[in-house]
Amino acid sequence: MLLIREIASDISVNRRNWRGILVLVPYRVAHSVTRLPRAVQWVFWPYIAFYKILTEVLLCTELHWKVTAGYGLRIYHGYGLVVHSSAKLGSNVILRHNVTIGEKNTDGDVAPAIGDDVDIGAGAILLGPIKVGNGAVVGAGSVVLIDVPDGGVAVGNPARLLKRET
Repeated sequence: MLLIREIASDISVNRRNWRGILVLVPYRVAHSVTRLPRAVQWVFWPYIAFYKILTEVLLCTELHWKVTAGYGLRIYHGYGLVVHSSAKLGSNVILRHNVTIGEKNTDGDVAPAIGDDVDIGAGAILLGPIKVGNGAVVGAGSVVLIDVPDGGVAVGNPARLLKRET
């Protein structure tokens, strides 16, 4: 039942965005495998292989099947999108093309945790064990290596925080 609600939510917010739907529906099915007992997961490896070929090879979008993502994830364009397997995305997150969400190092560092209602601009790079708060905005082309507070705006390379007018 959870899988159906997640898929319905993604389709609803990605209306008229066939590419986003083409990535997100198979992602939700692949991610549902992580909820199964480890002893059973191996049965679904052919589907995981299909998912990786579809998204990474054909659609040039690397949304790892182990990524935790809330309801209403939006992917606009999606080309060059890379989201690390340990990343956590909240609900109603917007990702655009050439966004990278990943580790800062390869020594076991963790990927960012993104809050709800976050808008991430094209070409943005978010690295390391950072937190991006609810309602935050990350500007296009920004390189974010610091925490972004709730409602914050991060822009530039390296990213700096701007005051957000209320």
